[in-house]
Amino acid sequence: YSIQRNILGMTVRSSKERPSMIFTFLDHPIKDRNDWEKMKSRFDAHDPRRYPITWSDELIEHYRAADHPIGLVLAPGFCELGLYMMGLKRFLMAHVQDPELIREMFRSHAEFLIEASKKAIGRARIDYVAFSEDLAYNSGPFISPETYEQLWFPYHKRVIDFLKDNGMDIIVLWSSGDLRPLIPLFLRAGFNCLWPLQATAKMDAVELRKEYRKNLLLVGN
Repeated sequence: YSIQRNILGMTVRSSKERPSMIFTFLDHPIKDRNDWEKMKSRFDAHDPRRYPITWSDELIEHYRAADHPIGLVLAPGFCELGLYMMGLKRFLMAHVQDPELIREMFRSHAEFLIEASKKAIGRARIDYVAFSEDLAYNSGPFISPETYEQLWFPYHKRVIDFLKDNGMDIIVLWSSGDLRPLIPLFLRAGFNCLWPLQATAKMDAVELRKEYRKNLLLVGN
């Protein structure tokens, strides 16, 4: 094994033979509000490194002429931000013990995602936008519908409203696990597509189509 701090600030023990497949999180950068204040200064939406070194008129023209869908992936999303920065247990405990910290992290991240995506949305052809979240286990979401509505919904909606105001029609939520208890709230927030529909988590595309009709686009399964 090797132990290192990765680009997201997590201390990770990984297999030398298969580092992307076999790994364990040992530590996370945010333990309290002071750590978050230090960390959020790194989320500079206008840093030119947010965009590929190949970003140019030529690349934009390539996107416009492509014969396949062009997607913008917002990663980390809100759940991944908490998972990476705090670890799952500390992140979920903070929903109860310090909900204002969660609101502050989500508010700041919503503003970051909006600012960081403006240049791409303004110039490139984008067919869909996907939030990379991963907010559920096989047995259900990490959070209740009530918690989602109180702490997550306003910030998902803020970003989605910006995207829709700028012509984005397909808003995808990418997450493994059983998301079914949260789907009505996702639709209210403005998501209209789920991906990848983990079959082993009872995300049955046929049943979801029967329940939500064409209001919910489905990918995977």
